[in-house]
Amino acid sequence: AAVVANDTEVEADEIRAEDLRELFEAFPRLASRFYLSLAVILARRLRDTSRDLAKALAIAERKP
Repeated sequence: AAVVANDTEVEADEIRAEDLRELFEAFPRLASRFYLSLAVILARRLRDTSRDLAKALAIAERKP
């Protein structure tokens, strides 16, 4: 994975794929909830980024 940080101080946690698989095997319903939550977060970020980009492009088009 690659990450670009906006701040100089960043905290990150790592979840190994093997650990995640074991967790989902122990708690089968957790997998669907996890991936649904992930999808919601990513959709929200995409929507926010698209909105910000549209605003930036609109501002750039207005400049002489």
